[in-house]
Amino acid sequence: MLYIEEVGILIYEKNKGKKTLCECSIILGDDIEIILRDDGIIFDLTDPDNSIESLRGYVVAHLMLHLPNRFNLMTTGYNRNMFRFNK
Repeated sequence: MLYIEEVGILIYEKNKGKKTLCECSIILGDDIEIILRDDGIIFDLTDPDNSIESLRGYVVAHLMLHLPNRFNLMTTGYNRNMFRFNK
């Protein structure tokens, strides 16, 4: 839940003053997968080397260093970020 909260607020901070839609899917199976899609500015949320502009950005970048299974795809008009956690 910490990942969802931190990432969601970071997306909100990156899109100040803009109405941004965000969708979160949680898939439970052998692993736990979280897929986030948003229509905000395009940036690779999974890159731990992103420039840090806030405490929230620092927290998310630090979390990304410790999560080896993370992916970013740009789809038409949306950012799509996926995280996989081992059970």
